Amino acid sequence: MSSFPHGVLARRGRGLCALFTLIMALSACGHVPLSSMTKLSKLDIQTTDPAALRLAAVLPDTIHIPAGSARMDLSITNTETGEILLSEQIPLRESGSKAEKAELSGELSDGKQLLIFALADEDLAYFQSFQEHIRAGSGQQRKTHEGTLSLHVTGCAIKDPGPAPIPITTFLKTSELGGFVTLTRNYDLTDALKHADPGSAGRLDKCDGRQIPPA
Repeated sequence: MSSFPHGVLARRGRGLCALFTLIMALSACGHVPLSSMTKLSKLDIQTTDPAALRLAAVLPDTIHIPAGSARMDLSITNTETGEILLSEQIPLRESGSKAEKAELSGELSDGKQLLIFALADEDLAYFQSFQEHIRAGSGQQRKTHEGTLSLHVTGCAIKDPGPAPIPITTFLKTSELGGFVTLTRNYDLTDALKHADPGSAGRLDKCDGRQIPPA
């Protein structure tokens, strides 16, 4: 299977908040629609309600996302020494109420699927303890510690999508944002795969375990 991080950069406030990076689909703010930037500035990872956090993706239905293949990575790094002070992985579950799916129903068309991910109930307390750890940091720690939250999804191709682009649109929803905010719009997944693994030629592995030959 091929792993593709879905990331976008969001910053808020000063000190640790200013250094706290939320990676959802790509690695650069330039991929985020300008209309989303103001909304994303409301996000405060120190106080956001983890039970309300949702990651959603609209992608071709030729891609399969196996159960248990999505996860959230939490880490804190000392920016002066490069030392990783904390590194944890939390699995995500496929979620989405009828109301949440209805919010994004207008994004669907023939050949597309909608997936929504959330933290499992048993992992909410851990995320809250992570938030408490950040808030409890001293003034010096807030200057030198960088916190990162990354969301990763692993998928495979049900059938060969060919050399054509694989468009993916991603969304974030938190307690501060209210509704879903667009992170990326029709971003070509093959570009992300080439960046993550230059040897992949931008191709997903097939779900039967065979490598799809380059076009």
